[in-house]
Amino acid sequence: MACGQGAPKPIAHSGPCNPTPPPNQCTVACEECDTSGFSVTPQSPPNEATKACSSDDISSFVAACLGASATQTTCSAWEQGDAGTSSCGACVLTPITSASWGPIVCESNSCTINVGGCIDIVSGQVSIENGTDGSCGDLTTASDECVDYACGACTTTSDSDACTQDAEENECKSYLDAAQTSSTCALFDAGASACSPQTDADWASFINVFCGTGP
Repeated sequence: MACGQGAPKPIAHSGPCNPTPPPNQCTVACEECDTSGFSVTPQSPPNEATKACSSDDISSFVAACLGASATQTTCSAWEQGDAGTSSCGACVLTPITSASWGPIVCESNSCTINVGGCIDIVSGQVSIENGTDGSCGDLTTASDECVDYACGACTTTSDSDACTQDAEENECKSYLDAAQTSSTCALFDAGASACSPQTDADWASFINVFCGTGP
């Protein structure tokens, strides 16, 4: 047949044709499988060891806004108090439109922690940031943003956890792989806990990287 001596007989098929493969089949109802509309929001360079906050300022912010007993009321009181209205407050909470970012970056109705900026400060990669894929912090932020895009509609912890795992294995895998296999990220190992805060002490260390004395 390859030499023009005939052609195979066509096979009859009575079922529907599916010329385009279906998108990734999400395992969680709230998951957005189609991330074709996603694009990375470039991160701004981080504030680095500005010393705008004293250790007491940082401790009071953690207690008021991030600790186990923190409430919207206590956090608002901190923002309106001496520390919150000073250069410390401006360093800790920065608008997403700012030319440089602190530990917490805020839009009109939500805030996120600046993990990518922390990574680049701790690993000494601030100078190679380009906002999207120049540094380990850039790559990590891009991966996190993709997962947020895919799982932003999830409202329960169980759904969010399941969605995150599925997104990292499927629609956001290329971003995660880029971060995990990057030579720049291979430089980042020390200080991992400082950039992944879990306890009040971790949060204080995280904020100190940006607004205190540094890592």
